[in-house]
Amino acid sequence: YWQQGLVRAANTPDFRLDPRLKKLIDATLGNASWANAHKYFQTARFSLTHGDFHASNMFVFGKNGDFRLVDWTEVGLMEPAVDVAQCVISDLHHSDFKKAVPPLIDIYHRALLDNGVPDYSLKECRADFHRLAIEKWYSIAIAPSPFVF
Repeated sequence: YWQQGLVRAANTPDFRLDPRLKKLIDATLGNASWANAHKYFQTARFSLTHGDFHASNMFVFGKNGDFRLVDWTEVGLMEPAVDVAQCVISDLHHSDFKKAVPPLIDIYHRALLDNGVPDYSLKECRADFHRLAIEKWYSIAIAPSPFVF
């Protein structure tokens, strides 16, 4: 579908794909294999995740900041940081990323440790967050594109 999307994009006057993004997606898809998928599923961490974690799916109650999540249609087993990544790419303006993301990851990592997640370094958490943000953005914005051109 990626190649079909590229052909359609080339024929769509208002569509511009950053060459760096194309290179990243080409490399990612070029590394896709059954062996790599098997290795990933043997080594990745999984947990129950919301799957569509952003402000429109949160209701805040009272003045103490308690909130409830709604719209659990995308719930599943995924890597835990995917929900934080989804929230960031959905709800933060890109100009705020550099300032807001590092402390957010620190808070998230501390919450994981406080709730019993063992053997997960802050470095691993940061790397997972950045990778998952790209993957989530890809699944939202790029992967469906052959169907919408």
